[in-house]
Amino acid sequence: MKKIKVGLVLMALFLSTSTMAQKGLDFTKLLPEEWSKSTIISEENYNVWGTNIVKGKDGKYHAIYSRWPKSRGHHGWVTHSEIAHAVSDKLTGPYEFRNVVLPARGKQYWDGDCTHNPHIMEHEGKYYLYYMGNRGSGFWDGTPADRMPSISDDEEWWVNRNNQRIGLAIADDLNGDWKRFDQPLINVVEGRKMVSTPVVSQRLDGQFLMTYKYVKDDGSERGGRVVHVTAISREPEGPFVDTDIPFITHPTASFAIDDHLEWVYNGNYYCLAKDSRGVWSDHPEGSTMLFESDDMGLDWKPAKNFLVIEAGEIKWTDGTTTKTKRTADMPKFYMEDGIPKALIVAVLPKDSEDSYSVVIPLKTPEPGTEAFPYQVTEYSDDYELSAAIDRSFNQYPSHVNAENELYSQFRYTKLTGFDYNDGDATVTRRDPSKILFENGKYYVWYTKRDTPIPPVGRFSNDYKIMETSEDGLVWNDTIPTTDWDLGEIWYATSEDGFHWEEQGVAVARPAYPTPGWRAVATPDILKFKGKYYLYSLVSGKK
Repeated sequence: MKKIKVGLVLMALFLSTSTMAQKGLDFTKLLPEEWSKSTIISEENYNVWGTNIVKGKDGKYHAIYSRWPKSRGHHGWVTHSEIAHAVSDKLTGPYEFRNVVLPARGKQYWDGDCTHNPHIMEHEGKYYLYYMGNRGSGFWDGTPADRMPSISDDEEWWVNRNNQRIGLAIADDLNGDWKRFDQPLINVVEGRKMVSTPVVSQRLDGQFLMTYKYVKDDGSERGGRVVHVTAISREPEGPFVDTDIPFITHPTASFAIDDHLEWVYNGNYYCLAKDSRGVWSDHPEGSTMLFESDDMGLDWKPAKNFLVIEAGEIKWTDGTTTKTKRTADMPKFYMEDGIPKALIVAVLPKDSEDSYSVVIPLKTPEPGTEAFPYQVTEYSDDYELSAAIDRSFNQYPSHVNAENELYSQFRYTKLTGFDYNDGDATVTRRDPSKILFENGKYYVWYTKRDTPIPPVGRFSNDYKIMETSEDGLVWNDTIPTTDWDLGEIWYATSEDGFHWEEQGVAVARPAYPTPGWRAVATPDILKFKGKYYLYSLVSGKK
């Protein structure tokens, strides 16, 4: 077999890229097998739902949650809910009620009767509280306190439901006042009957992604299909502009998911969502599932490790179990430095009208790469880091590029025109040159590999390429050993720098045994005195 000799510089490039390879997130490994009743957040006379926990400027833990009178029953959430605030010295509680932060404020306002489904985020010293609000006709004001609203029997329940809109409140301090607005942040438009359940997260490019749901207006009281969508804003206070891209859909379900939570981890987007109609798997209806996306948060699919929490019952550390109608609804995270430290869920026991929240401390995520974690965790201490990487971790620790001084002058935009076979690793583009602007177009040169299967080779401890992979596959003239092996230099052009057209091979691999027969890679371009000089690395020696 022909032997390969590779330059040291090219080897270093391979290693720096391979360390960022992702492993499939298995969220179940972060969860305890049993939950503790000591972490329940409840109130004697109120149902508790959709609890957010953030650490305030006072060093205490603040819970922001929905509550409504137990006397109104579970379905009273749409008619009598208000957003409340409780405080604790410990993440796991106990929490002491402090005040109602978004009370009913009168039918002259769009959110005059009900505030619900809070989602809170902190950004640059301010707190942003996204929520659902609505108002009814006044019918419920004259009913007894123990009158339970009914979905099946009360037309007035649907009046409140159909008036749901998405709002925003802002505060400088969790112990202070919240500024509410006279107009919804997201209102209904033609074809939509209501909007609700906002979740906002910050992407790595610094923009803010909102996911929310609406009900199609088909002329009926209840409306038609429930659709989840995404919207983008450059600022947390909006305006949010719909992307016109469906969020997560299912071909047969009229209500594909509900009660969702999105976050960025290891450079990827993830979503916990309730399988509200039991269409995604054979697990019970209402089970919690994991979806994943790229760092733009627009193209979603079920994750490799799909099931997170199976609905039906909760096992407690005291040896008891609770049968549940709602097992883990409205998931929220308590996070520190971008790492989820606790999952907070809402629980409704079976044959009960009384709900509560549970704080579930999470285990520290294991590193998502072979060398060191993309985000700083306690596992970083287990690896010897170079001076440059050590500076990156210790001087620029933010997990959000837009908040990181090292990256703050950059904004990231996904380019069009480059196909990657759905990310199956048979096609790779890497090592782009500097970009030249000539004759009204942008030009870039780069390494491209397009092979029947992904690389199969591996490296020994002395960084020599071994002839077989761990599963016995052998590299050859069409099967690559590494990401750049069998690569050639290609080029593409663009009129705006965002939308590109691949033009073809600029420098092809020569025939064996000429150096470069295995790869021509890592180009850069120089224009000097009217001529263009393309430099590259070559690999492959007789």
